[in-house]
Amino acid sequence: MLIAALCTGTTLEQQPHNLDASRLGGDYQAEHPEVMPGPYLQISVHDTGVGVEPSVQEHVFEPFFTTKASGQGTGLGLATCHGIVKQNGGHIGLVSLPGEGTTFEIYLPRAEAENSIAKIKPQPEPVQRGNETILLIEDEEPVQKLCKHALEKLGYTVIAATAGIDGLERVSRFEGTIDALITDVVLPDMRGPEIAEQLRKVRPDIAVLFISGYTHDAIARDGVLEPNVNFLQKPFTMTKLGEKVRRMLDSR
Repeated sequence: MLIAALCTGTTLEQQPHNLDASRLGGDYQAEHPEVMPGPYLQISVHDTGVGVEPSVQEHVFEPFFTTKASGQGTGLGLATCHGIVKQNGGHIGLVSLPGEGTTFEIYLPRAEAENSIAKIKPQPEPVQRGNETILLIEDEEPVQKLCKHALEKLGYTVIAATAGIDGLERVSRFEGTIDALITDVVLPDMRGPEIAEQLRKVRPDIAVLFISGYTHDAIARDGVLEPNVNFLQKPFTMTKLGEKVRRMLDSR
């Protein structure tokens, strides 16, 4: 999935990924001071497309930056890849010349195998259950189904929708109390904060949890989210989702 997200839709070389042990430091670190020196695994993905213009290269990892026409792209694909790599202590960059294709280079810290016997981890405390009603808006069907199933197993009633307008219409037809909204930050028809704002006009006490494949800090820098909102970054475990929802509801 990572390789597919990095490709520009043109023909890949016969060997689209190549793992190679590299030690970053010296000249490389001088050009990229944020990179810690040490042993890394390198993944290179190269296509044979038209290349990326220099004026575009400096923005490709910015959230919501896209060269596609309005409605054809969110600008979060490469931003999400960048966030995943950075969160794991790695570095990602690209080399591209017009007419000569593009190469994305990913460096991930190499982990040394541990010789000691793994310690037995204590069993985590069970997630506290609930009986509240939650509106879940997520356009990725597998993610939506998984979240809905997990929340229902914890006792919640879940109203699921795939888009903002659909979710708001379901709320307008629902006669009971809706205690929480869980919504992706970017949906096909509108953004999560817009949905939350409209819901709070009629349900001012509703708790809101935003979810996204990119980091909260990056989205906040772009002005999409306020700094102190409830946020959960994808991918997350269902246990993490249950804990986050329960804490959010209890703190209202």
